[in-house]
Amino acid sequence: MKSHQTADVCLILEGTYPYVFGGVSSWTQDLIKAQSHLTFHLLCLLPPDDEPKACFDIPKNVLSITNVHLQKLPQGSSFVFKKERKKLFEALSEPMHALLEGTTLDSLDQVINALGDRSHKYGRKTLLDSQESWDSFSTICTTNLSSKVHFWTISGHGVTFLAASSLLCSPKFHPQSAITPSVLVMQV
Repeated sequence: MKSHQTADVCLILEGTYPYVFGGVSSWTQDLIKAQSHLTFHLLCLLPPDDEPKACFDIPKNVLSITNVHLQKLPQGSSFVFKKERKKLFEALSEPMHALLEGTTLDSLDQVINALGDRSHKYGRKTLLDSQESWDSFSTICTTNLSSKVHFWTISGHGVTFLAASSLLCSPKFHPQSAITPSVLVMQV
């Protein structure tokens, strides 16, 4: 795999290709092979203790794979000032609402920018376990979002922070190119 290039398409895959056999995985393999004129990056969402082994031969047009182990968000700094946490969640509020109402690359870009170069500081303690995180989640759930969105909000809240933090902590992350590929979201 050629990880130094920017892919044309980023596939976000939850518990499926290239590590699990099945209909979605076979479809994904066929899609990638049929689009040989495009390059792909795979962002694979995995269980926390999974040690993935590919079940498929990875096509040459897959440039790189990033595995994100859910519920493995680093603890983060033991102390982040309350004022800083409040400012962070104020910056995250609008893009998080937008992501839950219909994913846009601009909203994901805003989340990544809000986390900024301090992503190593904001871990589970700030992003999931703080009072500000709870207040943010509560606000999202009391808005006019559909009941389906309410059901998935708590999962998405953590997954968005986890994926954005993982991108920022990756040595291959380039902010100017991270948001340019098209995104296809697949959930089983």
